[in-house]
Amino acid sequence: MFDPIQRRRLGILFLFLALLFGAVATAAGVGNAIRRQSVSNDLAAADQECQNRVGSLGGKNVALSGETITATWPDVNKGMESVSGASVAALACPGWKMTSFCMGEGCTTKGASITLTRVAER
Repeated sequence: MFDPIQRRRLGILFLFLALLFGAVATAAGVGNAIRRQSVSNDLAAADQECQNRVGSLGGKNVALSGETITATWPDVNKGMESVSGASVAALACPGWKMTSFCMGEGCTTKGASITLTRVAER
């Protein structure tokens, strides 16, 4: 069917194509890994920005734990400031929703506390 010279040429052509497809697949994998790392860094920066915003609104002990951010306002003597700070904190973090808010003597922590939960899973 094919003489030896044609088989050799086809073999070299197919070897070249295999190397070419392998290089394209490797480049695509590296590109995806770089993009994935970039997205991860962007999400971490957004989480840090949310923590900073809550802290600048008067929140103390602002902590990120997995999918939740918690903060407290220990001084209930300034009740309206605590309520307004917590309300604005819930709006200051896009991608997060307020899941709990407690203020007063019946709370587990003294003063006011807020818990924000990530809306979308990572």
